[in-house]
Amino acid sequence: MINWPAIPVDLSKTVIDELPYGILVSDAIRTANGRIVNFRHRLFNQRAKQELPALANWFEGATMWELFKEDARAGLFDTYKTVYESGIRVRGVYRSPTTGKWYQSLIEPTADGVIAIGIALPEAQQTIALIDNKQDDGLLLVQRIRQHQLPLQVSRFESAKDFLHSLVEGHINPVLVLVELRLPGNAGLSTVSQLQAHWQQKNKSRLPAVVWSTDPSFSEQKACYQAGAVLVLNKVNYLVDSLLELVL
Repeated sequence: MINWPAIPVDLSKTVIDELPYGILVSDAIRTANGRIVNFRHRLFNQRAKQELPALANWFEGATMWELFKEDARAGLFDTYKTVYESGIRVRGVYRSPTTGKWYQSLIEPTADGVIAIGIALPEAQQTIALIDNKQDDGLLLVQRIRQHQLPLQVSRFESAKDFLHSLVEGHINPVLVLVELRLPGNAGLSTVSQLQAHWQQKNKSRLPAVVWSTDPSFSEQKACYQAGAVLVLNKVNYLVDSLLELVL
């Protein structure tokens, strides 16, 4: 699991007022016929107003198209509009064209307006290590990561030997390892076992190992879980979303 800062579950005014980072609340600006064309911002939480007066003044009365034009063009305006009109919250991860940073975000409809919480994520991308001798299969994972616009990158190794060498030498520090079960010489299963032994020796929590292959049999799946895999995926079904849930 990536250690990202948590957005609070309780979004009552009492909790929000004590948050140390700025929380925006935005009101819709409409045309004479009622069409939403912009949003006007202000800081919502009292702690931020007291500790960050310059930020409070900067936001006070400013509009989205003034402050975040590139973000608005990239879809932020449409997201706010959808939340405002539908009353449905939107949670996700996005990259801001204005700052160039990745953010964990929550846009929530309230009686006070649309509340937006955005917490900057670590600068460095998190890495998924892929051990697979079939290059095309790994492209699906990369495509799905791009579709979700996630701050993840994939480092591919054609052999378990190359990966384990990089891991032991400290050249890679992945948040998850994805292993092809049917690597030559039954290397897929042995890699999962070696991973667990490596982390036990280091007295660290185990590195999540996910095995994927084409139509793995019941006995193969059982062997993978016994070796320490946290998930076994069928390539035919392309259950990549299940994989990404492990790191989000």
